[in-house]
Amino acid sequence: SNLSDYSKIKSIGSVSFQPSVGGAVPAQRLDEVIKGRVDFIKIDAQGADIDALLGAERILRESHPIVIFEYEDDLSRRNYGRSLDEIHGFVGENGYTMTEVYPGNYLLT
Repeated sequence: SNLSDYSKIKSIGSVSFQPSVGGAVPAQRLDEVIKGRVDFIKIDAQGADIDALLGAERILRESHPIVIFEYEDDLSRRNYGRSLDEIHGFVGENGYTMTEVYPGNYLLT
């Protein structure tokens, strides 16, 4: 898709890459990559959203950014063995309140 032609796509979030033919994709924790202050984090990691949040524990604790993330139960459980219940304790321990703003979309403030 041509990203400048919005009439053909519903949103930037609906654009996807072609699947690779095998192989692993390297990943890094947000805490390792980002060293400065963070005010806002938006996560849409196709089921790995909880892992992405856990990888930003220092950022959440030090900067306390607003966070919005999508939770897809089937992808999260099947591919990563995670459930939304796991995030509740983590959210409270880091001083956040979690609100479902749209089905499957959560805001941490």
